Amino acid sequence: MLHHILNDKERPYYAHKMAAYMDQTRRSDPLLSFADDASEWITNPCDIDIRFAARKSSNGEYEILAAQVVVGPFPFPPSSDFNFQIEIGNFWFGQLRQHNVAFAVANAILQEAYNGVLAVFGKLLKFRQGQRNYYRSNKGSEWQVLHAGLLIQSPVSHDRPDASEWQQLDNDLRMTSPPFDGLEDLLYYLEMKDDFSDDGSTSRLRINIFAPVGISIDNTKVEEGKIQVAIVAHPTLAPDSIHVGLRASPYRGVSTRLQVADLLKWEPAENGTKLGTAVIEMPGVDAAQIMLSLGNQYVRRYWVTDPIRSQNQRYMATRLFDSKLKRVRHYLLDDSNPDKFELAVASLLYMMGFNPAVQLETDSSDILVMAPSGRFALVECTLRVSDVPAKVGKLVHRREMLIKELSTDNPSVQVLSVLVCQAERAQIAAQEKELAQKGVVLMAKEDLQLEIDTNLHVPVDPEVRYLNLLSRISQLATPPPPATGELFGL
Repeated sequence: MLHHILNDKERPYYAHKMAAYMDQTRRSDPLLSFADDASEWITNPCDIDIRFAARKSSNGEYEILAAQVVVGPFPFPPSSDFNFQIEIGNFWFGQLRQHNVAFAVANAILQEAYNGVLAVFGKLLKFRQGQRNYYRSNKGSEWQVLHAGLLIQSPVSHDRPDASEWQQLDNDLRMTSPPFDGLEDLLYYLEMKDDFSDDGSTSRLRINIFAPVGISIDNTKVEEGKIQVAIVAHPTLAPDSIHVGLRASPYRGVSTRLQVADLLKWEPAENGTKLGTAVIEMPGVDAAQIMLSLGNQYVRRYWVTDPIRSQNQRYMATRLFDSKLKRVRHYLLDDSNPDKFELAVASLLYMMGFNPAVQLETDSSDILVMAPSGRFALVECTLRVSDVPAKVGKLVHRREMLIKELSTDNPSVQVLSVLVCQAERAQIAAQEKELAQKGVVLMAKEDLQLEIDTNLHVPVDPEVRYLNLLSRISQLATPPPPATGELFGL
């Protein structure tokens, strides 16, 4: 009727408004919006991975307890390495991979899944008849591949098994082929632990569809002032829908930020994928971030570093969030804030390869440190030279306490004691030899400056550094041999 009432000028306007309204309606519906995006991301062909945990209900049908459907644009590893099914009593678990699935077939599988039905190994898994809730999510951590996700929840029709039934199931799973160490191990293997309802009140089906484009990690690299970007895509994907942002480090304004998708040179498709690569010359570069998008949707971010210029990954990770280590450097060398100084020292120790923990207990050393081998070190931090004697006394006392505690298992245990002072070495009244005689090694401002400006770029093995510090204490604490005449009391 509206079509007949409106005049020719009004019809395009209201048709546009109606289309916008329908589009907003679809986008507000989690299922409809997911189905729209799924139809764009599903490739022809694709691979499908179905994982499930089910239980036979009173009517003989298998009801879904937890399940996942994963649709991938690139070939999965051979199904012979992954496909299995286990039936124990009324329970049924398994995984089924299907390769080279046509778009129409994949879409049909998803349409059934939306309605709570999965076909696996010639049988049907179903949700109970009744209300279902749909939750839309775009999954993927900051640096992992993004995928469109849909979670479907439905009430469970049967009662939750009692403790004895769970225990019997755990025992039976240990004797199946393939064996699993109980239900928890099986759910972790299937990556469904979070979807398995602990209280037994709901069943969950998760659907994930991965983007048909990604970053080829093995072929993306930074070396000798060049950045090689490698993008892997489905053979049918149009290159003009791919966007690749690049930012390089160290930064030199916007000159180190580029869009490089147009520079990609695509090789012929092989084994269900095509590879596009671009090489960007950028003298002095030691790391780069790749930002991949498909259409208007972010897909993945990835940092790659020069293995020669940037050998210290802890340093690179810290510098990523603290550009040029400005905050660490400020509180380590300049600012007179004792709490921030301790945190800055802990950050420096972390970048040096140790595992530091700032202590909250006042009757403890400021930082407890462990080397990769398990050796301990106690660290006291001070800004003021006047506090050095008290700090040394605390270090010695707490070191002996820790050695006594650890000696029950290891009689020859060693604990390194380190005094870190923001003052310059010349200002510290207690000389290194005096400290070493008490088993304490000193790190003054000059040492901190050297570590943060030079040593972090080419890190020393923390175990070697630990042993060198112990050796330094021993050398400083041992008096030099007397002159020849002194041997005879002359």
